[in-house]
Amino acid sequence: MGVRRVHAELRGYGHTVNRKRVERLMRREGIEGRLLRRRKRTTVPDRLAPPAPDLLRCDFTAQDLDEKWCGDITHVQVGGVWLYLACVLEIRSRRLLG
Repeated sequence: MGVRRVHAELRGYGHTVNRKRVERLMRREGIEGRLLRRRKRTTVPDRLAPPAPDLLRCDFTAQDLDEKWCGDITHVQVGGVWLYLACVLEIRSRRLLG
């Protein structure tokens, strides 16, 4: 949190303190604000496309191996580059298939 956010938080708790004092104390203790980065939007949904069917109906149990699989995709920042990570899991054994 930066000086302004810490100052506002203290005032919210009923403490009367000057913003410059908060700034001086934070500088003396080596406390710095953290920059919050905006999320990078990677996909834009097609509003006209029909939703994908829920074939599992949120039932993540299986009696036999290779009866049900599930997958997910996400993006990960590696170095300065964004890469996609996709995986497929077998539901019963929870082993990674790909």
